Amino acid sequence: MVLPNGISSFLEAGSCLEILNVKKFKNITYCLANENYGKILSIDISLYGKNFYISEILTSNIHCYFLMNVCYPYTAFASSVEYGLVKFIDKPINFVYPYSEHNLLGKEALSDDWRDAVENLNCAELTQIKYWKPTSIGEIIFNFWD
Repeated sequence: MVLPNGISSFLEAGSCLEILNVKKFKNITYCLANENYGKILSIDISLYGKNFYISEILTSNIHCYFLMNVCYPYTAFASSVEYGLVKFIDKPINFVYPYSEHNLLGKEALSDDWRDAVENLNCAELTQIKYWKPTSIGEIIFNFWD
C-alpha cells in the first residue's frame, strides 16, 4: 500500500485538502448501527489532536469502534481507542458493511510497516513521521499528532 499525499492531514504551506463531510460520517455510523441491529454509544467528530472521526457501536454481541480518516475515505474498526493508541481489528464477523466507496482497511494492512508506503507524502508529513515515530501504516492514517 502506498499512502496518498495528505493522508496524515499535514500539508506544506499553501496547500489545502478537503476535509470529508461530518454528515457523511454520521450517516454511515447510523446505517452501520441499523444494519447490524445495534446502537451508537458515542460519536466523536472533534479533530482536536487527531485526524479521524470515531463512533462507538454496540450490537448484541459486538462492541467496536468505527474510524474514518478525515482527508481520504479510509475506514477501519478497532476494539479500543485511547489517546495515542488504537487497537485495530478486522471487520467483526457477520457485521454488515455496505460501503464499497470507502477503503475498509483490516488489521493486517494497518499493522504493516510504513517505510515502503510513504513515497507520495509531502515534507510536512515526513517531518511529523520523524517526530512522532509511528510503527505502522495505521498510526499514520489514524494519528493523534497535533
